[in-house]
Amino acid sequence: MKTQASRLVAAVLFSLGGLAEAAQTISSAAIPVTTLPDNLACYVRNIGDKPVSVTVQIVNSSGAVVSPAFQNCNGAPLAAGRTCVVLVSAVTNDLFACSATASGSAKNLRGTMELRRSLFGGGVEVEAADDLR
Repeated sequence: MKTQASRLVAAVLFSLGGLAEAAQTISSAAIPVTTLPDNLACYVRNIGDKPVSVTVQIVNSSGAVVSPAFQNCNGAPLAAGRTCVVLVSAVTNDLFACSATASGSAKNLRGTMELRRSLFGGGVEVEAADDLR
């Protein structure tokens, strides 16, 4: 499992290599999905006082970006004090990580990736979580 997690972290970092040099990235550790159906959520918050352009993505163990079911992070700057989310549903058994890349400094970004199970009758239960660093 450690080898797969190391490969995932490397894949996340290499997949971001094409971004501008001034960009900074925070990312989660790899979270394994071993039961189905599970969902992923990656929340990113701008704790600064200025908007930040951010690209948030969830990748699998091969470094492929997973298509979100919903996202409101990419495409417009994240306003000061606001939180955005990327949601992925019905994920398969694999390792997943989340990354948030700011167009400039990431010092005012905070984030968390959650592995969640939908509950019968509504709601979700968080099975695992990791902060983006």
